Parts: sequence; structure tokens; C-alpha cells
Amino acid sequence: MSFTLDADTKERVRAATDIVDLVSSFVELRRQGRNFVALCPFHRDRRPSLQVNPERQTWKCWVCDVGGDVFNFVMQREGLSFPDAVRMLAERAGISIESLGGAPKSVAAGSADDKQTLFRVMAWASRLYHQYFTKAPEAAVARQYMAERGITAESIEKFEIGMAPEGWSFLLDQVQPAGYSPRHLEATGLIKRGERGHNYDFFRQRIMFPIRDSQKRVIAFGGRQLPGATEGGKYINSPESRIFTKNQHLYGLDVARDTIHERRQAIVMEGYTDVIVAHQCGLTSSVAVLGTALGSNHLKLLRHLCNQVILLLDGDEAGQRRSDEVLELFLNAQMDVRVLTLPDGLDPADYLLAHSADALLDLTQVAPDALEFKMRRVCEGFDPIEETHRANTAIEQMLTLLSSVPRSSLIADDQFLLRRNQVLARLARRFMLPEDELRNRLRHLTDRAAQNKRVDPASRLGTTGGAASLATNAPNNLGDRRPGRTDSGSARGRGLNPNLPNTTTSDPAYESTSPSISENRPARLVRPGDLSPVERELLELIISAPNLAPMVLERVLPEWLQSEAARLMLQAYHDLELEGYSLEFDSVLVAMEDPSLKSLMVTLYEQAQVKQQFVKDTPEQRLRVLTQRMGQQQEDVQRRRQLLQLEDGGLDDEAELNLLTDFIRQARQSHGLEERNMIETTKDDTQLRPGLYDDLPTGTAPEGQGSSGPAQA
Repeated sequence: MSFTLDADTKERVRAATDIVDLVSSFVELRRQGRNFVALCPFHRDRRPSLQVNPERQTWKCWVCDVGGDVFNFVMQREGLSFPDAVRMLAERAGISIESLGGAPKSVAAGSADDKQTLFRVMAWASRLYHQYFTKAPEAAVARQYMAERGITAESIEKFEIGMAPEGWSFLLDQVQPAGYSPRHLEATGLIKRGERGHNYDFFRQRIMFPIRDSQKRVIAFGGRQLPGATEGGKYINSPESRIFTKNQHLYGLDVARDTIHERRQAIVMEGYTDVIVAHQCGLTSSVAVLGTALGSNHLKLLRHLCNQVILLLDGDEAGQRRSDEVLELFLNAQMDVRVLTLPDGLDPADYLLAHSADALLDLTQVAPDALEFKMRRVCEGFDPIEETHRANTAIEQMLTLLSSVPRSSLIADDQFLLRRNQVLARLARRFMLPEDELRNRLRHLTDRAAQNKRVDPASRLGTTGGAASLATNAPNNLGDRRPGRTDSGSARGRGLNPNLPNTTTSDPAYESTSPSISENRPARLVRPGDLSPVERELLELIISAPNLAPMVLERVLPEWLQSEAARLMLQAYHDLELEGYSLEFDSVLVAMEDPSLKSLMVTLYEQAQVKQQFVKDTPEQRLRVLTQRMGQQQEDVQRRRQLLQLEDGGLDDEAELNLLTDFIRQARQSHGLEERNMIETTKDDTQLRPGLYDDLPTGTAPEGQGSSGPAQA
């Protein structure tokens, strides 16, 4: 198992973060006995179901059936990867991490490299812009424009809309009295250095929209050109900096997050004013991209919050083309995307002001999904009988799109499979082609796509953003991972596949597809019910009685376990033992990076604690019985394989005879019968093999075979 950060770094950050303080910054906690409880932020909770244990530094929601430590609480709440969650908590605790697995880097407080100082600088600039917008006579044109756009005074305050004046040194003139320096402004992208070495304000004569991160900190600005201005583009955004990467943020997500999570739906728009008008009309799940195309990082943010995305596009042709660019992203992410094109070429703000939020919601209810939208786009405007070239191009576009979708074991696969079959049937009717012909072509494209995506398993390690993340879909090639192995059979050298393909499907288009990594695929939450009773008992034992873990690692092979989650967890114990770390619950929980494994581990620990009150046997006794049972199961598996060999007829006569003899011996031993009883049952066979019993003591061989005395019962 590959960990992205060393255990010492993770433990240092965890030790500096108290889970009660962390959770209470998002929800209101109240003490209940030795624990704390709160309304769970991950579902519509009417009575407190979130429990926080300050002694173990864990949390658990008994309704969502999720839990873990400080890291995956942040991952779950903010939609972050494990490394990003560590970084966020490290910044919160004042710990600087230079790079993944790197040693902490000392950053001078107040310097241009200090992120906390840069956050304060951006907040200061936002207040200045906002004050200028609301009070300066020169900003009257900006106030009038926003009023014409239908933006209310309440929205101006809520989103802290501001204005950058026409001059070149608005911020520069005020930065030093505020306690900052031009270097701070340059580090945030608020000023630029000219060719002659002079500094000047980056934003001039623009309406300013502060862009905030998930913690509501201003990290950048979007500047909209004033009516009549000619300098620069219509919209420009802050350049990227230490605190801002434009493809990892969405405008308005800081105020829309809770609604998106509650409704499990997000409305993605293109403009800042569109989002503001949507929120003031009650569509509080609306967000916008930051002057860039919607990309995979945006989907990573949304997939942790919702299941469905309404892509609300301008009704012009440019908006239609942009929709084509993002459809494959959504399909690869296994997200339900609906594409809504507004009538009459209106943008969302104009439509909402001309009609209403209810009218827009009615349109979202009938918005086509991604496949249907694409289907309409490729089929419109021509006769498939007369224009065969365009017809072939349209078919190829649809089949290529379908073939690009990766395979997983998520429930969404069944839904996608149904939609894909419907699309194939519609294509066949529309273009009057046999459906089998389309399926054959799709199978060919799918195989080719899989070959293009296939990479060396060793290169997959460290690319998933977690410790063998359950969101990955690498080949299921576990190899020999016996304790002590460090070669290519180890998890360090092979890909892990928690989302095993559904081998029961009869769909031919996927038969020869080797799944590849898709970082955009949402992780499926693993629950104890996904484990077999034997796996659950085994993991509960090593979690609640870590002194037994080395014994388990020696007796149980990972490939004996059916569930990939169980194999990954056992492998984590193995890797930590090899590296000399503690196998206590707290140590292993911190080392785990996959949020689903963390949640599973906390749940199993809680169940084990309850079970101990009712189980009379010691953990050692339970382990002995359990390993005997697992060994017997493996013998049964081996015996079934041998029976299949017999049925296939692939063995010669001698091999078949030896195998049958072995079956008889195993059956006798399992019933406690002695060897001499077996001899009585095989008396007739001795005529074929004289001398078989010559070496037995007198009186033990059958009558007439190597003994003059009578046979003994």
C-alpha cells in the first residue's frame, strides 16, 4: 500500500488538531456524557446523530453510517483529497508542509510566502473595493449598471461586490498604512511590475467580484469591465498565486455548499452576475466557473457534495459548443449531468428576471441528460438517408462518446448501461441500422479505448490521491502478498482494484475491457455489510486487539479475502508493521488515507466494542477458530478447482486416479476415520496392486495380502 505522506507528518498534523474544535467550527456541538453530539452536516438531520469521541479523536454518524478522524471529516465536508485535507489542517494549525512526504518548511510569519498573511491582504483589498463601490461618487456608473442587472443592495453586501477605480495606484497608495507591502500585493496578483520596474494595480475601472474558498476566505477577484470601457477583456480574473488556482474553485460555492449537499444537486452557470441573481431569486445551489472551462478538478469538488449537476448554458451557439466539451468529463466521472439551454438566447440572469425561479426550475425538470443532449445535437439538421456521410459522422461521435466511459462496479453503472442501451436502440431506429452492428462497432471502440488508457501498473502508484484509494479502478492483479514479501507481488508494485468489475453482466461491449484509473470516479462508501462474516470478524479482532495483528498477518494471506476493502486494510497493517509503526487503532487510523477505509475502521471498532460485552471467548480463542475456518474454506476452494479439472477431462489416467485417491483420503480424515478402515474399503483394489500392504504390521493387512493371520477390524 502506497501512502502519500509519511506517518510522522500525518501524526504531527493530527496531534495539532482537536476534533472537537474542528467539528464545532462547522456545526454546534453539545456534550452528551463522555462524548459530543450534533446535527449531522451530511444529511437532513432532525435529531443529533453525529457523535464525536474526544478520547479517540473520532467521529461517527449513525444515520449516514460514515465516520473517521479529523482528516476524512474535512475530506467529507470540503470535498478534498487526503493530501489537500492534510494541507488544510496543517495551515489551520500553523504547520507548513513543503511537499508531499517532505519535511516541514519554515515560513516567516508576515512574509509574502505566508499564506495567512496573504489571506488578510485579500480581505483588506476586498473591503477597500467594496467601500469604494458603495460610497465613492466615481462609482455611480458601476452602481447603476448593477441596478440595471437586477442586483439588489442585499446581494451587493452578501457577495461584497466592489469596484477598482480608474487610477493605476489605488491599492499601492494605501498598502503601507495598512501594515502591508507591495511584495504582499504582488504575491496575491493585485499589482504587476511594468517593464521599467514600476508597480501598478492589476485591476482598474472594473466591477470586482471577490472569489472565496470553502472557508470563506477571499483568494482572488473577478473583474468585470465597466460599460463603455475599452481596456482589456470583458472579464479578467486574478492570476494564480500561492492561495489561488482557478481550476480548483467555483464562484459562489462558499455560500451554495450546504444547499448543494442537502439537495444533492448543483446548478453550474457561466457568469458571476448569473449566480448572484440566482441566489437572490432563491436558487441557492448555483455556482459558476472562474473564466475557464469546467474541468475535472471542478467535478472533484462537486462529486463529494451532490449526485446531479444541471449545466445551465447560454442559449447561443457558443454555449452549445461548450456543452460538448464537458459531456465526456461528466460521463467519465459517473455523474448525472443535465444540460439546460435557455430559450431565446438568454443568459440565466436575464431569464430569471424576465420569468421566475419556478419557471427555471420547471425547465430543469425536463432537461435532457448528457447522452440525450448529445444525441439531439448530432442528429439535428440533416436527413440520414440522403446525407450518409453526416449520418456516419454522427454515429461515430455517439459511439466514441459511449466507449470513453470507464467501467466501475458503482450502481451508476447499471443506470448508465440502461441509458446506453436506449441510445443504441434510438440510433438504430434513427439511422435504420441493425442494432447488433452498432454494438459490434461499440465493442471495437471500447477495446481500443481500453488499450490506449492501459499503463504500467507501477506508474499508477501515488496517482490516486490516497492510500490505494477506493476511488481508483486499477486492474485487479493482487499477486502474492504474503507477509514479508517486498517484490512486485507486493501492493507497492501492483495496482489495486476496490471497484471490481461486475462480472455478472452479459454486455459484450465490456467483455474485453481492462479498466483504467479514473480520478474523477466517486468513491463508493464501504460498509461492514459489504464484508463477509469471516472478514468482518477478522478485522474486528485486529482492530480491537492489535496484539493479534502480527499473528493474523502470518496466518492469513490477503488473497484469501473476498472484499477488496478487507484486503486493503490487511495490507495497511502489513505495511505499517514492516515499517516499524504501531498497530494500535489510533496509529492505523491516522495512516489510512482513503476516507471510506477510515469510516469502515471506525464502524468496525464500535461494533467490536459492543460485541465484547456478549462474547465469552477470548480474542485468542476467537482467532484460532476463525483461522481454522478460513483454512478449511481455502481447502474447499482448492477442492472445487480440482473437481473442475476432473470435469474438464484435462488430466491423464494416472493424475485422475491420484486425485480421486486424495479426495477419498481427505474425506476419511475429515470424518475421523483411521487408515485401516480405508484399507477395508479398498480391498478389491489390492488385486490390481499386489504388495501394496506388505510393509504393514502383522494382522493389519487384508486376508491373503502379506499376512497369514486374520485381518483385524
